[in-house]
Amino acid sequence: MPTEDKSSVFWETHTDAEPCPFCGNRELYLTEDYEPFTNDFCGFFIECSACGASSGRGMKEESAYMLWQTRTSEV
Repeated sequence: MPTEDKSSVFWETHTDAEPCPFCGNRELYLTEDYEPFTNDFCGFFIECSACGASSGRGMKEESAYMLWQTRTSEV
């Protein structure tokens, strides 16, 4: 069941998480995502508390973390 507030203050438990690639913020949330009409669980994602940038969705918390940690190489 979705909650109204963020599900977890992610940066307190994952101090090694990469900062936001857009604004440099380190305060991140681990958020559960639900389908708006059916309320079915869609997965987890990491979200920046400052600018709202987010990772891709993973079915497990660890998957969302790995997606957040992934950065494309600079060209």
